[in-house]
Amino acid sequence: MSAIKIKNRICVIDNSEINPNDQDLYDAFEYVADDSGTVDNMYRAMMHSPKVIRPIHDLYLALLHDRESPLDKWVGELLSVQVAILNNCTYALAHHSANLSTYINNPDRYKHVIAALSSKNWSDVTDDAKIVAMLEYSQKLCQHPDQVSEADIELLRRQGLSEKEIVYIAQINAGFAYWTRILNALGVEIAGEPIGIAGRP
Repeated sequence: MSAIKIKNRICVIDNSEINPNDQDLYDAFEYVADDSGTVDNMYRAMMHSPKVIRPIHDLYLALLHDRESPLDKWVGELLSVQVAILNNCTYALAHHSANLSTYINNPDRYKHVIAALSSKNWSDVTDDAKIVAMLEYSQKLCQHPDQVSEADIELLRRQGLSEKEIVYIAQINAGFAYWTRILNALGVEIAGEPIGIAGRP
């Protein structure tokens, strides 16, 4: 990867004094860059903590892009978009709603799903009771984690979810709780970066 270019105003954190040739930062950016060498603004906003970048990226890949995930890719993105909406994170919503649109591949259906997620009408997202149960559990975990109990897990089991699926749902929810809070906390902006998987090389 070529020398790191520090863009102006990608977040509210001042990164102007960061040495772009710092080896830890260089290695982290080289690891997370796409084929064109672009590094997401979320990672650029974390330049003061370069050793965090790679494990965060690995977690993202493991949850949403791992071949052994028990969840369909569109379902993973659906849960991600739900958390972005619940936490009012425009950056995560921009990227993951674009990914969701790519997987749904039906503009009218996509608009209906986004409207239903925004209004928190989970049964309007789909008539699949299993996915509705996922969304209900995910909302509770996102907004009232202290109230989640074994009874909530049992409800998921009764809808046919496996233990592995439940663990992945919880991990995606918790992961995006972290990501959306970091993005909002640091004021990360899109600032012209490619949106979603379809916008990348």
